Amino acid sequence: MSRSSRVSDAGAALACLILCFLLASTFAAADLASRRALRANVATSSAMIAPKPPYCTTQWNMTSFIGPHSFVEWQGNFTGGTVYAFGADLAVEGTDEPVEGVFMLGSCTVLAARGEADVDALCTVQIVSPIGQVAAQGVMRSAQGREWALAITGGTGTYRGVQGEAAGTTQEAGRRIALEVTVAREMC
Repeated sequence: MSRSSRVSDAGAALACLILCFLLASTFAAADLASRRALRANVATSSAMIAPKPPYCTTQWNMTSFIGPHSFVEWQGNFTGGTVYAFGADLAVEGTDEPVEGVFMLGSCTVLAARGEADVDALCTVQIVSPIGQVAAQGVMRSAQGREWALAITGGTGTYRGVQGEAAGTTQEAGRRIALEVTVAREMC
């Protein structure tokens, strides 16, 4: 092989090496840019994820309101010993915007009645949500401004084994309560 042929082959090899290096650098830069764009999209997507619904957190602040699940049923006079059942839709506190799939059902036995708007009753309550139910019981007081607390006695679904308290304040006798449910752990 002649010297000019070897120089030409070495030049071609060098040119190929430079071209390969340039291509590799270009692909590496493009890959780095793609990875940065992907990280930026993931960060943006994470920031856009909707907050957890209230029934997934350790504390729910909700308000009852008259909606599709609302009722109060009893027979006879509203006196000591009267048993009644009720249902109420629940909204995020301060709104009448229902939390989809969340409502409260219960049954109570009247302990003391000082008129229909001022009743103390021993109640068993189910707070129903899309991920399960929370069971609570205790004395509820219907007089406006009265505070009361129910012990959370258990749950179903995701709430299995849950413990905590459902504290309430009657805002409008027989029609509206503010409810703060506190459980020992996040549910979702």
